[in-house]
Amino acid sequence: MELDGKPEKGERKLADDLIILIDELMEARPLSDHQAVIYRIGLMEFALERSPYNFDIQLRLLKLYDALHLSPSFN
Repeated sequence: MELDGKPEKGERKLADDLIILIDELMEARPLSDHQAVIYRIGLMEFALERSPYNFDIQLRLLKLYDALHLSPSFN
């Protein structure tokens, strides 16, 4: 829903905190369950499209990609 306008850099949209809460609840499932991690990635990617300046969503997304070993590694 388009309830608010485009946020300025660093601002949050209305539903950002709810998306983080949903992800935290889903985090209770073991990370070996790849289907749950892929679902969470989809949820976070959608949220990032709606709120591209939200650092918390970006950070969670990076951690999820890392859980599937899909992030770039410097090791």
